[in-house]
Amino acid sequence: MRKENIIVQGIENQNDMDKMAKALYDVWGVQKVDVNLTNGEAVVSYDENAGSLIDVKQAILDSGYKIINNDGTFDENKNE
Repeated sequence: MRKENIIVQGIENQNDMDKMAKALYDVWGVQKVDVNLTNGEAVVSYDENAGSLIDVKQAILDSGYKIINNDGTFDENKNE
């Protein structure tokens, strides 16, 4: 099991949290999702033998949100 903390831009209300959680749970291998409205963070636990971080990030991007990298840049490409 692998756990990733991902900072996401655009989470503004409960509907956004629910939309992102649903998209993430649809990713094969995702076991647990915790989306924090206050800090815009998604904590995702998944089976790395079934899914990948690329799959998780793509689900976020496909839902219409942006991922903020540690250096403050946006990750808008699943292959990065």
